[in-house]
Amino acid sequence: MIAAAGKFSLNEEVLAYVRQTKEQEEARVRQQQLRKKDIYDALEAKVKAIREKNLPPDKWSVADINTMLQWYKNPSDTAMPTKKADKLARYYQICMRGDPTGPELLQLPPPLPPSQGLNVSTTNDDHERLLPDTSTSDQEEEDELLRVGV
Repeated sequence: MIAAAGKFSLNEEVLAYVRQTKEQEEARVRQQQLRKKDIYDALEAKVKAIREKNLPPDKWSVADINTMLQWYKNPSDTAMPTKKADKLARYYQICMRGDPTGPELLQLPPPLPPSQGLNVSTTNDDHERLLPDTSTSDQEEEDELLRVGV
């Protein structure tokens, strides 16, 4: 409730820690997204190579069938079969799903520069109060007065 009213104080170390943990979380999310994109791109390249062979699925190797099954697989699918004939039957069941879409990379905001938009005023030696940046130039004040009509 006090923080919502704008009355709070943060030590610079606490502020730095909060920023660091936020940056670490964003970096972790970015890494996960990039890893998913890399896996998708590698699998897509393998699928294109298989399709360029222009062979019917009966002539594919087991590795090719596994790649195609992986391409069309959904998380809700049952376990992959182990025999080639069963794998081909599964391929014919799921190949009509269409190509999956690539993973979307979320746009994360860039990290904040140190003390952006905050004035740090010392109230005593142990605590620092962070206040909104309210500094304005004389010209800005005159423009505001003219706009208000005073």
